[in-house]
Amino acid sequence: MLSESPNSNFIFNRDYMDYHSDRFTDRSMIVFENNTPVALFPANIDEEKHLFSHKGLTFGGLIPLRIISTKSTLLIFKSLLSKLKELGIETVWYRPMPQPFRSFEFFEEEYALYKVNAKLIRREMISSIKLYEDLRWDSERKREVNVLRRKGEIRLKKSNDCSIFWNEVLTPNLNNKFGANPIHTIEEFNLLMQRFPEKIELWEVWGEKNILAGMTFFISKQVAHAQHTSATPIGKKMKVLSFLISEKMRDYKEKGLSFFNSILLYSKL
Repeated sequence: MLSESPNSNFIFNRDYMDYHSDRFTDRSMIVFENNTPVALFPANIDEEKHLFSHKGLTFGGLIPLRIISTKSTLLIFKSLLSKLKELGIETVWYRPMPQPFRSFEFFEEEYALYKVNAKLIRREMISSIKLYEDLRWDSERKREVNVLRRKGEIRLKKSNDCSIFWNEVLTPNLNNKFGANPIHTIEEFNLLMQRFPEKIELWEVWGEKNILAGMTFFISKQVAHAQHTSATPIGKKMKVLSFLISEKMRDYKEKGLSFFNSILLYSKL
């Protein structure tokens, strides 16, 4: 059913959502029109009966299974709110899909939110590079990448096991800088890579013997989304993330992706 949507994304697949079912109580819905499913609504609910779409995912929102009219979109929103009210839910937190992830425009969603008196409480920035355009790096980044390529002292490695990157790079950096841990455990992320080998990738940068940096990517229809990004102190000094990003941008462009989602890449760990 999900594959029918022009704006489908694998994070709405039940095999993905269920990996953290112990932390989020699911309240996802299927919207029907004349006994035919027309939209999906991924959501979870907390103990206070606040509904989120979706707190355990990068984003949520209404996922139409086909292109639907403004009238139908308004009807769906009103029907959803009516049903949720019957279930005793008074507050809905709605996080829509960012524009680069959409294969088709869905302006009806924004209009429907306005018509049901939704209140904007938070806005986040998303920075995406258009891979189908001529890619031009600033002189400093270009020099860093060229130096690393010329020296040949590092290598890229695709990994199916995140334990080294998690234990030696990502977790120590998060602990030291924020007193936090990665949003996925090692077991969870390895499980997700096993379930979605063509959608979730981990790329590491290695020196002669040691890991220097790593970055995970979630691959959707047209976007390569950088999820976990981190480097060791030596890796930061060598600017190896610039090299990794440059190589993967070129790779994903050749594979036909349109966007490289680079949220805060250079301010990450």
